Amino acid sequence: MAFSNNKSQRLTEDYKHFYLYDQNGNLTSIQERGMTGNFKNLTYSSENQLVKIQEYKNSLLTKEILYYYDALGRRMRKVVSDKENKTIKITILHFPVIEQR
Repeated sequence: MAFSNNKSQRLTEDYKHFYLYDQNGNLTSIQERGMTGNFKNLTYSSENQLVKIQEYKNSLLTKEILYYYDALGRRMRKVVSDKENKTIKITILHFPVIEQR
């Protein structure tokens, strides 16, 4: 089977991965087929905003990505912690002023 969808028309598997979703339709896990121990877990806020991605290789956490949002729901910061290379990268996003009076 090359591709498979569920009743909500979401991709549940392809030739390389299985995909899992929460009740809100958010993608929560991407798992490699076979016994590789390679997978990604995705975590969402109560507002359905992606807040964390954890990447595992051979069942060991190798990378963690955290997202931060402002009060308007705009993504403001991204922090990538690479456990394999022992590095941390912080990206700060800037948005133009919406309206100033």
